[in-house]
Amino acid sequence: HIVRGKNEVVQLLNVVWANAWHKLEFVTAIVNGQPGVLLREEQTIVGTLSLNVDDTGSADSIYVVRNPDKLRHIQLR
Repeated sequence: HIVRGKNEVVQLLNVVWANAWHKLEFVTAIVNGQPGVLLREEQTIVGTLSLNVDDTGSADSIYVVRNPDKLRHIQLR
């Protein structure tokens, strides 16, 4: 699902935060070569969020992965 526009992205993140993410721990990390966070519940990684940063240093894309099959290989160091 693609969400475009600053206001729409902020609105979506507010809803997601209020309904699901407020209970998670955020651990800063490099995710697929990009700055991001690991979303952790207790000691289990339940998602990732990464930012694609453009030449000006602004985030132009946010990628969220919550599929357990795609998260199995990720470990905290």
